[in-house]
Amino acid sequence: MKKALESPRVAKTKGPYVQGVAVTDGTLIYTSGVVARDAKARIQGIGDVRRQTRQCLKNIENIIRAGGGSLKDLVKVTVFLRDLRDYAGMNEVRREVLADVAFASSTVQAQLNAPEALVEIEAVAFVGKSLRGDKS
Repeated sequence: MKKALESPRVAKTKGPYVQGVAVTDGTLIYTSGVVARDAKARIQGIGDVRRQTRQCLKNIENIIRAGGGSLKDLVKVTVFLRDLRDYAGMNEVRREVLADVAFASSTVQAQLNAPEALVEIEAVAFVGKSLRGDKS
């Protein structure tokens, strides 16, 4: 079964995509790429890759929580940076926030859709049945 995820704590998407998708038997959660928008769609931390990375990870956390998981359930993160010179700042925050999480990762330089965005992050998480309390 496939379920679209939407958190009221994250800005609505412009479509045709959703904030995240969950598939069952265990649950895989795929997030769309998120930038540093708050729930009112305002970019946070303009000009500050650390603040933007923190907001991106907060958005991803809220999407994963909408599917019954947490950041500890991350299995893959893809980071898109407008400028690779921002890698160290982004990675500093990522190391802090995801210190105890084992996940695969890729980082690429890209032109981002939002003009004020320095970073965009997408993720995949897996929430196992036993972690959700399922008995089946």
